[in-house]
Amino acid sequence: MRVLASNPDTIGDVLLRQPMYRAILEAGHDLCLIIRPLLDPLIRSMVPGARVIVCREPLYEPGLLPTSANLDAIAEEARRFGPEVLLIAPFQWTALEERLSIDFPGVSCIAMTGKRFMDPHFGPVASRLRITKSVPVAEADPELAKNAALAAAVLERTLELPDPTLTPDPDHLARADSELEGLGLQAGGYLVACVGDARFTRVRNWEPRKWAALLSHWSQRFDRRILFIGLESEMDTVREVMGHLTDPSRSAIWAGTTDDNLPTLVGLIARSAAYAGRDTGPMHIAAALGRPVLAVFGGGTWPRFLPAVSPSVCLTVEVPCSGCGWQCHLARSHCIKDVPVEAAIAAAEDLESGRVTGRKVRAIPADPALLASMARAGAEVARERLIELSILQRRPVPETRHLEEALERALKSAARADALGEELESLRREASRREALLRQRLAAQENAAAAREADLKARLRLAEEQLARPMITPEQLAEIEAAHRQRESELNGHLVRALAELNRRESAESDLRLKLERLESDRRTLGTLTQQQEAEVVVLRERVNDLLASRWRRYGQRLGLCMRLPWESQNGQH
Repeated sequence: MRVLASNPDTIGDVLLRQPMYRAILEAGHDLCLIIRPLLDPLIRSMVPGARVIVCREPLYEPGLLPTSANLDAIAEEARRFGPEVLLIAPFQWTALEERLSIDFPGVSCIAMTGKRFMDPHFGPVASRLRITKSVPVAEADPELAKNAALAAAVLERTLELPDPTLTPDPDHLARADSELEGLGLQAGGYLVACVGDARFTRVRNWEPRKWAALLSHWSQRFDRRILFIGLESEMDTVREVMGHLTDPSRSAIWAGTTDDNLPTLVGLIARSAAYAGRDTGPMHIAAALGRPVLAVFGGGTWPRFLPAVSPSVCLTVEVPCSGCGWQCHLARSHCIKDVPVEAAIAAAEDLESGRVTGRKVRAIPADPALLASMARAGAEVARERLIELSILQRRPVPETRHLEEALERALKSAARADALGEELESLRREASRREALLRQRLAAQENAAAAREADLKARLRLAEEQLARPMITPEQLAEIEAAHRQRESELNGHLVRALAELNRRESAESDLRLKLERLESDRRTLGTLTQQQEAEVVVLRERVNDLLASRWRRYGQRLGLCMRLPWESQNGQH
């Protein structure tokens, strides 16, 4: 079975779906994931064996329609995969999921009882999603439970999914080690802190002074350095937190600038001792890597995205408006900003001491005074909205032509404002990027200088200790000289004996050399004598042969005057 799953959201959402995707692959099915570019460097480590389609279209644009030509390329890639099942993975789907359900009318489409994403400033959008199998869930259900229900619907059997896991590649760790060397940090000796925010995420964050109080205590109490992580757009808040630290020199900043930085981020979190921060994608990366997590949550999506790791502690303030989707109607998001610093410090103590071994959720009840204040603020907001609505209802409707002209002027002004805003935002991002780079370099230089200073101080202390040692007394000097003379005498005796032995061996060697020369002379003399004797034997043999061959001898033998030798008879001589 070929399963196509769309993931228009970010790293945390997809990590929480990882156990579902692995279960589909382990069941023997083909899986293709549509993802955002941010996830491309990491998705193959998260879900090995899955095919990947990268969608670069901003899917959460409120004006994006299923029929938009911008979705044609993604739909064509999906068609080449040839899906048999379309899995709508997010609870809030987008125009892309609706487009795919329309383009593949004969394909089974499995989705939760969710809803179409809506921008509150744009208004509701009617959903066109074609669903063939609906999975009943509640929006407030934890994402892991939702994903288990989806997996059961796809595989048609009930199953329990494990926690998400992530193993860093050697390249991730090598990148991180290079960054740590420049920042002057050691693996396992620092916390990763994701405490920054931008314009639209400020409502979801704790206050900078509270982050600084928690991190200062944690750093000093347990000798931890702090590595602030996040996006360039979040660094203004990060620098504000650093400014409130008791000892800012024990902290450093690493800011991701592009999607290619995600592997480095994974390596930095893998090398860390723990995670401290708000509900973010890096929090879920830390959980998947098995790092202890301390997270300060708000009520916007509580408790859907709790970290799936032990040990972990999650803190929030219980308020009646939890689950608002971060469309906060109050001037202050009490659910997160009113979390007491003391509760966070106690959580850090519990994590470091090992008193927490599981997954702790510490929802702090709101006191009656806070609830009353929130009720008054909510009533005031409701009255303001009612007044605004009444004014709109009483306002006379202008003529259509004037309305069109006003709308055209407004659109032109908005376009110019958007262009200027984009240019300003681009300049601000570039300035923030350069400032972050300079701060990183300055922090690295400060860390190197501090290390050099510590080394020089250690050497100075050693030199001072050596100078402070007492001088040698005359008695000690006399003892040393006596020992030296005794040792010198012993060495001289050894030297005399060695020279005598050397002379003896040289004399013996000379005697042996003379004996060898005499033996060689005798050998040559004997050789000469031997050659002479051999020549004489040859002459005698010739004479004997001549004598034997003489006829006078034969006459003498016949007359009996000469004896006959034995071999002459054998040779037949007569």
